[in-house]
Parts: sequence; C-alpha cells; structure tokens
Amino acid sequence: VDQVAVAVAARDEHFEVRDLAHVVVRNTPQDWDFVGVEGTSFVHQGEPFRYLWFNENELCTTAGNFNRAVEAELGYTIFGEVLLPGTPRQWEENVDRQLREAARNGHTVLRTWAFNRNNEDSAFQRMVDGEIVYQESTFQRFDYILDSARRHGIRVIVTLDNYWPDYGGIERATQWLGLENKLQFFTDPDAIAFYRDYIDHFVTRVNTVNGVPYAQDPTIFAWELMNEPR
Repeated sequence: VDQVAVAVAARDEHFEVRDLAHVVVRNTPQDWDFVGVEGTSFVHQGEPFRYLWFNENELCTTAGNFNRAVEAELGYTIFGEVLLPGTPRQWEENVDRQLREAARNGHTVLRTWAFNRNNEDSAFQRMVDGEIVYQESTFQRFDYILDSARRHGIRVIVTLDNYWPDYGGIERATQWLGLENKLQFFTDPDAIAFYRDYIDHFVTRVNTVNGVPYAQDPTIFAWELMNEPR
C-alpha cells in the first residue's frame, strides 16, 4: 500500500481552503486468509499475528441514521467533515471513511456489535404481530460493513449478543419468550434454541455485497458469543 499526499484547494467568492489529502493506492495483492491458533497465540501463515484493534460498537446499529449526519444549521458532520448545510451523505460513505481512517492509523481489527432487538429500523430482530423476525435490511448493512472492512484490510470481531439492556440485549429476548428474568436466557430450553437459531442465521449467511459466505470469510477474525456476559 502506498500513501501519496496530494494538495487540494476549494474556493468561492468568500473564502479559500487548502489542505493535504492522503490518497491510498493498493498496488500489491493482499494476503487474506484465516487467522489461526497455535496454543494460546494467534498465527497467520505460520507467523505470530499481532494487531491493533479498535471498538466501533454502533457501526451497524447507527448506519440507518448516517444520511442525516449533516447538521441543518452548522454545516458539518459528526465525523468532522465540513459540508454545506443540508448536504445528504450516504451511510456507506461514512462506513468507508471510518474504516479508511482506521486503516490509515494502523488498525487491523475492528470489534463491532451484531445485535439489536429494539424495534427500530436498524434492529437485527423485531417483534412483528407477535412473531420474532429477522430484519434483512440490517443484515445487508452488516454485509456492507464486512465488505468494506475487507477492502480496507481490517478483520472483524463479530459480537453476537449483549448481557446489558442496550439495544434490547438478552433481557428483551427473555421478555419476548415470556420468561421471568434475563438469567433464564442461559438455562431455558426455548431461550437456548432462540440463541442458537440466531447464531445459525448469522454464521450461515452469504454476503449480499460480495457473495462470500460468512463461514468462509477470513475477514471475520472471531465470533464473540456475548458482550460482557456475567
């Protein structure tokens, strides 16, 4: 990967802005196969695999809101870009931008949430007319995140559930199943089946962006069974 600094300028009748833009050119094929394990160490192609990782927990669950990122009055986004007020941005652009910046700063592994049971546009699971359903549009957003991570040379830790009530968590699942408290999530047969079905739905998925089955994608560094279980 070569990085080239390019001078850029923008001007109108009122002001002029000059800055440097870093253009990344990938001119060599990237080794992209699975990270393995030897004893208690991660290895890649027979060598120790060391990495700099970062959390971007809400990358998928907030993806549906990125197109309103530009503040109507102030003319800048929550990511620090200066744009004219009201300028629309696609959430895919912001996903790419965040991962590009992470890669530029040497990050090679992303940890992000793959759960949401709140009845929102970004929920992975919803209760619709008394039935628990998988929301395909959110899974497709996750498809894009995985594809973008692969394009930027970043592997992903996929966190599949949450002990805490944020985004519903296991407490929302036990409510849906009619259980008395969330600790029954770990012992009730229906809850265990519910969890296993969700895992199966994720692991057997085929990415709609690049056609790569999740189970065969080296972009997935690890499956994290739950965030902060007790």
